[in-house]
Amino acid sequence: MAEKLGVIDAQWILRRNASIQKSTPTFSYSTLMTSLIQSICKLTAERGYTHIICLWDKGPYKRAQMLEGFKGSRYYASTSDLIEITPEMTEEERLAAEAKNKEIQAELDYQNTIQMVKYSFIKHMGRFGFHSAIYQGYEADDLAFYIANYITISIPMEFYTLDSDWTYLMSDKCTFHRSHKYHPRDWTYHEAKTEELGDCELANRMELIEIGVMKDLYYGGHNDAGSIPALKQVNFSDACLLYKDNRLSEKLTPEELEDFNNHFKAMDARTHYTEDVKNYLVGQLNEDFDRIHSMTWDDFAFKKNINITSGYYNKFQYSQVHSQIADCIEIQESADLIPIDLD
Repeated sequence: MAEKLGVIDAQWILRRNASIQKSTPTFSYSTLMTSLIQSICKLTAERGYTHIICLWDKGPYKRAQMLEGFKGSRYYASTSDLIEITPEMTEEERLAAEAKNKEIQAELDYQNTIQMVKYSFIKHMGRFGFHSAIYQGYEADDLAFYIANYITISIPMEFYTLDSDWTYLMSDKCTFHRSHKYHPRDWTYHEAKTEELGDCELANRMELIEIGVMKDLYYGGHNDAGSIPALKQVNFSDACLLYKDNRLSEKLTPEELEDFNNHFKAMDARTHYTEDVKNYLVGQLNEDFDRIHSMTWDDFAFKKNINITSGYYNKFQYSQVHSQIADCIEIQESADLIPIDLD
């Protein structure tokens, strides 16, 4: 059997499944956890993955510390949004406040269920072959970029997500499957570069990550990070050429160039890479797991109220190769890793 590593955007799959289930009366930890596992088992079978690594976001993000407004438009309810009911309120005000509080509490319960499923999956599913990687300050796409570009993997690897921006995170060692309901798409590294800039000398000079950041800064809008409007003085290819030739000062004022450099540094995943992150990812990729007896799975599923039989799970289990895939590098026990809170 040909081996293949699936680098999976689990954060997106969880959010997608939660959104689908949100309006159903049966939405709960149990139904969401069940659907998350089923989704990953299904895509693993469809794509022929013999190893998987599920990637997750964990804020506060490093980019948010560097860029004002990064992901700032995303609203998540908090208990501080709840309206205090006071005796001074009229009947109409009280009813309106109670209705609003009910709406806020439902959103709080929804987000809490998502978080419970996320960290339960991360904490418990590794021993069953569903390995996860999460690192404070980083998004799932950062971790995907590091795996593809900074870790030597001895087998083919494939990104799996809906997010087309993952094309800019590839290396020539991996491919990308965009899981779109109506328009699924596959890219290789070289196909992605050619599609962005054409078959030209500039495309050979630029890394995909550079093209992705340049598109963010040229067109704007990615995660509310903002754009550099002055770049539009030239067409996109010419802007890329000026960047590669260090000639942007010909088109940008000193203030605009400083803004460009700050934005580029914040959005470029290479900026945030450290050896600690690499050591952590190699450890997760090299995590072993044993073949699990059916009774072990059934006991776990019963305790967690997961509606997946051992027969269904075994189909996934026996598709996975129980061996390490990343080149062995010494993990320094003294490495100053950021603690991950799983509670």
